[in-house]
Amino acid sequence: MTWKDLKTSSVVNNTQKPDVCAILTSEIFQMYSFHLQDLSDGIIGALTQKMSSEVKQSSQQYADDRKEQEVKMFLEEQSS
Repeated sequence: MTWKDLKTSSVVNNTQKPDVCAILTSEIFQMYSFHLQDLSDGIIGALTQKMSSEVKQSSQQYADDRKEQEVKMFLEEQSS
């Protein structure tokens, strides 16, 4: 329904005129909600991908450090 239709309907039915701001806000939200959802999904996807990369890198660093520590402990035991 357009603004003109709503206004005419309120005059014909002798009811309160529609709130222009509320109607405009509703129309804008309906028009852009798909784009906002798509943007939100894109942001979440990018953050998830970055976080997965960071976790993978940290896991690899931990594995490397652990191997190094095991070798150091072995060498210390051998020299004792």
